[in-house]
Amino acid sequence: MKRIFVCLLLACSLTGYAQLRTANQLYERGQYAAAYTYYNNSKEKASKQEKALIYFRMAECSRRLCKFEDAAKDYGRAVKAGFADDKALLLQGDMLMTAGKYDEALRVYTAYQERVPSDPAGARGITSAKLAARWINEINSCWQVSNVKSLNTKESEFSPTWTDKKHSGIAFTAQRAIETNNVGRAPVDPISGGFFSDVFEARLDKKGLWSSPAAVNGEVNRPVANEGSSCIMAKGNRMYFTRSERLRRKYQTCHIYFADKAGANWGAPQMVDFGLDAEVLDNYNFRHPAISADGQVMVFTSDMPGNLGGVCSDLWVSHWDARTKTWGAPEHLGNAINTTGREGFPYIHDDGSLYFSSDGLPGLGGLDLFRAPKMPGSKWAWGQPENLRLPLNSPQDDFGILFDGLKQRGYFSSNREGGRGKDDIWSFEASPKQVQGMITDCSNKQPVGGAVITVTPSSGTAFALSSNADGTFGFTGRYATSYVLSVDGSKATCGGNSGYLSLPALQRPVVKFEVDSICSISTQACLTAIPPKEEIAFPAVLYKLASAELEPSSKDSLNYLYRLLTENPNMVIEIAAHTDSRGSEQANNLLSERRAQACVDYLVREKGIDPRRIVAKGYGELRPLKLAAGTALTEAYINTRPENEREALHQLNRRTVFRIIANNFQNNTNSAPAPEVKKGFFDDSIEIAPSEEAEKD
Repeated sequence: MKRIFVCLLLACSLTGYAQLRTANQLYERGQYAAAYTYYNNSKEKASKQEKALIYFRMAECSRRLCKFEDAAKDYGRAVKAGFADDKALLLQGDMLMTAGKYDEALRVYTAYQERVPSDPAGARGITSAKLAARWINEINSCWQVSNVKSLNTKESEFSPTWTDKKHSGIAFTAQRAIETNNVGRAPVDPISGGFFSDVFEARLDKKGLWSSPAAVNGEVNRPVANEGSSCIMAKGNRMYFTRSERLRRKYQTCHIYFADKAGANWGAPQMVDFGLDAEVLDNYNFRHPAISADGQVMVFTSDMPGNLGGVCSDLWVSHWDARTKTWGAPEHLGNAINTTGREGFPYIHDDGSLYFSSDGLPGLGGLDLFRAPKMPGSKWAWGQPENLRLPLNSPQDDFGILFDGLKQRGYFSSNREGGRGKDDIWSFEASPKQVQGMITDCSNKQPVGGAVITVTPSSGTAFALSSNADGTFGFTGRYATSYVLSVDGSKATCGGNSGYLSLPALQRPVVKFEVDSICSISTQACLTAIPPKEEIAFPAVLYKLASAELEPSSKDSLNYLYRLLTENPNMVIEIAAHTDSRGSEQANNLLSERRAQACVDYLVREKGIDPRRIVAKGYGELRPLKLAAGTALTEAYINTRPENEREALHQLNRRTVFRIIANNFQNNTNSAPAPEVKKGFFDDSIEIAPSEEAEKD
């Protein structure tokens, strides 16, 4: 009996070893579904050291099969069993994020950072967990997201692309049987455990509903290969797509192919080699082609040498060579876009911005969708990526976005909860974004009503609206559009009082912002009441040396005053000219009066301003400029400064300014004569130091 027991124990041990060996073989071949089963059956008879590896491999299988909660549990078991690689702890945090368990993920990432402080992935994970926990409670988005049930099954559908320039047809990748052309086809992909993936298409009917998807006609789909993400050019006559198959090496790799359309069929595909050596093409992956609207740029995913993520994929760009009709050598998009994580599934929007997915940037978990704006003035360079947040992103994988041209709607792929299968195609559409604002008085912060706000969008037509009595205003904005708000206060009121300065458009209070995925935006600006006694500087007026003759460029400066008077038809101003203290007081008074009059003559004679609305006044050297600190640039003060500064200070005194002396001019009556202007009208007259008086004498 004892011998029988020993034999049975040995047989069980050998069976467990055989299952573990088979599991390892299946895992190495990428057959994760089958490998998981064998690992699970072998763990009971395994040693403690073997168990740690088995749990890690089970977690890896679950991760690749998108079973994130199972993966998180098994990574945790591997860590508890003493798995030597701290990577298990990091991956456990990633899976907890994907499962939406942000508090647990934060704890795990913190533990990982303490163990491996040199790896930035720990700090990045902590940031993501904190942001995600906040974002999940700040859903303030106007995106409406829906599952496109007519395109989806219990298997995977992903990476939609338009089939024609009218956007009446859509193509996408799916794991499903090809009913009409399945001869010689292997029924199951040993890696995924499901159907091989192929490119399918559907069309919109007159009611806006999608037809039943069917495999694309022609030679794009192969029986024993996985066709992946595709991109059809705007004219609908060329498709770029991913294909995963064995070529000259043992393991499968992905490559980018293109096929041209003749009639209803796609022709024989040709590989895009980017001018690279066969060694690189055979050993690395090239996936997810995205073509710009003009057909000149391709952004794609690859793990070739030069990427930041090691075995992970980065985004690369290639430029079309019209002379050779080939795609040029790939260029890495750099660490402004790429991280040590995974970047993939790019899409080039018609406005030039780049959309892509990443798990290396702070996000909600799994792959998140990001938008990187096209850099102004650049041909093809992109700025800092922005997370699209909820509901376009979720704790699971979100990728493969597609816009309906410049319209704020389209489709994307996700394996989020609420879908029909694994990866599903979802639709999105932006409802209007509400921009709300407030206009106040700059000094007392009280609301200002009746201010005219001119709204200028980065695309579209400018329009105007007025602030309400409580200072508020609002309008509907468009997503990903920049706005400039210019505020005119000439007809504004505050607490029953009126009299706000309406500056020329370029000098008005301006607010600039961009409407993002947030539903509502708040902004504000303040207006300054008309200053009745203050000098107001405007673009410099220049004269001939020791003369009142205007330099040609000065007319551009005086046109500022012309616009000011035109936009404020009730305003009366004084144009004041000043000199420095050199020369006699009498000569300086005369010169300044002639210069002020020259400005008035230009505005009256050449620009047609009513002469009753402008007063010329020459102050000579009487009113030296006061600096912001309160120091007056008197001759005595200037002489205390180093010699190399004095000329610049004298030049500051030689200025032409204006001030508003009335705001009640009526053009249809003579009852409002030009107001009298007296010497010393200003309240803050300058006292001359005794030493300076002596010098003048």
